[in-house]
Amino acid sequence: MTIDERLEKLTERHEALAQAMELNASLQRDHDQRMRQAIESLSQGVEALASLHADNERRMGGMMDAITRLGNIVADHDIRLDNLERRQ
Repeated sequence: MTIDERLEKLTERHEALAQAMELNASLQRDHDQRMRQAIESLSQGVEALASLHADNERRMGGMMDAITRLGNIVADHDIRLDNLERRQ
């Protein structure tokens, strides 16, 4: 094999390698972009879930307060009924 043939083969290999590297870089950029979009979407989903959780906690607190008030009303009514039964 002559030097010119070797150079030609080396040039072909170099070009093939350069094309492979360009393709790999392009695929990596596409992958990075998809990952950024997925992370952004996931982040928005987490924020929405956190907001829903906060709303549910607030509602649960309101329900617990209402149950406590109802419990106090029931206790007051029991006391009144006991007082009325003792008077009779």
